[in-house]
Amino acid sequence: MPNEGFPSPHNKDNHQTFFGSSVASSRNAKILAIVFIVVVLALIVDSMINQVSDFLVPQLTSIWGMISFIIIAFVSGIGQFLILEFIKHRTKDIRCKFLHIKILHGITTTVQYFLLAVITALILEMLLSSKYQTGILITVTIASYSLNIVTLGLLSKKLFSWYMTNRTSVVVILYAVSFTIAALTSLVAAYKWSLVLTGKQPEITPQTEVIFPSFEPNSLLQSLTGFYQYSSDISFALIWLATLVLLYHYRHREGRTKYWLIMGLPLVYYLSTSIDTIGFYIPKTESEEFFFYMYTSLNSTAGGVLFGLSFWVTSKNLPHGSIVKDYMIITGYGFVLFFISDQATLIAASYPPFGIATVSFYGLSAYLIFLGLYSTAISVAQDTKFRVFVRKLAKEHSSRLLDSIGSSEMEFEIQKKVLRLAKINSETMEREIGIKSALSENEVKEYLTEVINEIKSKQKP
Repeated sequence: MPNEGFPSPHNKDNHQTFFGSSVASSRNAKILAIVFIVVVLALIVDSMINQVSDFLVPQLTSIWGMISFIIIAFVSGIGQFLILEFIKHRTKDIRCKFLHIKILHGITTTVQYFLLAVITALILEMLLSSKYQTGILITVTIASYSLNIVTLGLLSKKLFSWYMTNRTSVVVILYAVSFTIAALTSLVAAYKWSLVLTGKQPEITPQTEVIFPSFEPNSLLQSLTGFYQYSSDISFALIWLATLVLLYHYRHREGRTKYWLIMGLPLVYYLSTSIDTIGFYIPKTESEEFFFYMYTSLNSTAGGVLFGLSFWVTSKNLPHGSIVKDYMIITGYGFVLFFISDQATLIAASYPPFGIATVSFYGLSAYLIFLGLYSTAISVAQDTKFRVFVRKLAKEHSSRLLDSIGSSEMEFEIQKKVLRLAKINSETMEREIGIKSALSENEVKEYLTEVINEIKSKQKP
């Protein structure tokens, strides 16, 4: 099938980056990896401080607390800029061909630069007047969560459509259900955090008490909290199962013990952070509470690293220089950032508001996952040689996701092309693909499905 209207993974024009031409592609990917690691470390520190900010009021309100906050904000801001620039150049051709990706990229870029401007204004206000407006926290929460919800909704819709076209991939349906639940969870969380922040003082100063609120039993906020927790757990479990399937082949290469340790430890860590909820352990002293909340502050980070690792490991099996390798790495980055940024909330309203840099990555992380998976599907679907390579890997169970979404996208494009030809020129359509113009659209679709299934059955060993 010709690559009409789509970029080829081996097209040299696709290898533009924010530092130069394709010659510097590998170097720039390494630079981006370094930027990513620095950003992740900054966000981990930001999240940990955010979770125990009520224990660290004297330290946070000191000059060193302010300097630390500004450094984290600066690192995250530069990191966002470089990531967006890398994505901008790396997906230039795909954005030119697909209007919805171009629009989503524009929305994401606008939202992220808006968030950077808001955080900059926040820092200036604290430096000039030793206070900030609570409305800033609400604005950042709503903006970042809204982008996250929209992007996850689009991703879920696409994943379900892929699965309905090609129902052979357990991984795709697990991701589809998980991201649907995650989008709903984000919607509930955004509403809940906004309600809590609205009840805070309109201005936060160094003297303002830092409080993580508790809610009355059977109240709306308590119900929202319960729903948020359960839905988050289900979403995490489904993505963990999808990762288990993706990496299942490597149990032979790495050894069963090592494989299950890698897969099991993040899950055990995540589940262990709920021991206070089930009453197994309840901190009794302030010191115990501090260390317990420090421990739970990274409850999903380990999982995020594991989920990102599954895509990085898969990318190692792809041909050197393939742009799909970059898309898979981008997806891995998105997973790590997603599960880090999901941990922080601004409801304590500390001074300065540690956690705001982490929250600002929530929408961007979802966009990286969407862009990575969708771009991978397009590229795999449109490059015949690469599809052959992926299908060989699929026999070893290491690239089922690529094969599934690539085949699904290819089938979508075939269907669109056939239907478009049917409407534009019925005589040409009948001559080229043997479908009479008298057929209805549903009959065309049914016939096309039979042809595709026949081709698939012939390709099976």
